[in-house]
Amino acid sequence: TPDNMTITYMSDNNGVQIAIPKYYFKAICAVNRTTGEAKTMAFKIDHVATNDNYLNYVISVAELERLTGFTFFPGIDPKYKKSTSW
Repeated sequence: TPDNMTITYMSDNNGVQIAIPKYYFKAICAVNRTTGEAKTMAFKIDHVATNDNYLNYVISVAELERLTGFTFFPGIDPKYKKSTSW
C-alpha cells in the first residue's frame, strides 16, 4: 500500500534476492452487454498461511484501487466498483 513502502526480501534457490509479497489480490467484473450494468468484487489476502474461507477477504474494487493505486476496469461506471457482493 502507499502508506507501507517497506519491502522484505528472501533468497531464491539460486541465492538471488526476491521481494516477498505482503498480500495477493484479485478483481473480477461481469458486464451485462445488453444493459451495460456491471457486477464487481475484489479479494485482498495477506501473505500468511491460513485455512480461512476466501470470502472472508472480499473488498470492493473501489477499495482495492485505493489500496493499490491501480485502476481496474476503466471502461465501467465507477458506481459499479463499490459493491462487495455478487
